[in-house]
Amino acid sequence: MPSPRQATRSNLKTDILHIARLSGRNRGLQNALVKVAETVNAPSVLADLANDARSEIRRAVADNVYTPCEVKLLLANDNDPDVRFILAENYATPMDVLQALAEDDNPFVAFRAKSTLERMRMGRLVKAPFGASASTVRHLRQARS
Repeated sequence: MPSPRQATRSNLKTDILHIARLSGRNRGLQNALVKVAETVNAPSVLADLANDARSEIRRAVADNVYTPCEVKLLLANDNDPDVRFILAENYATPMDVLQALAEDDNPFVAFRAKSTLERMRMGRLVKAPFGASASTVRHLRQARS
């Protein structure tokens, strides 16, 4: 017998997928699904939503920081360039996925992936030499006071 928590997760997933099938052309339900895809942190739900026929939902999954790496890899091959673009601008996208997107056939996706990779590399360079930890920052602030 599943624990109450497992049962709740299972029901949430079932409910979301059921609503997705029923939504059809109903914009209100589609918007609700997009909101769920943007905020849910259950990997299995995000994996199922990544296979949804509606690109709005796949875009929301691509933008979700909790989307598992293997799902992001799947979305990197999505037919909708907007899904790939959102992945390319998401700093939670793994480096290997960004590198693949940097070679995308769509020039906008490729450029955005290259820009994200460059910013991530610059962020590491900026952090590395200074290495200021939170305690160091607090100490400096106290010294100024």
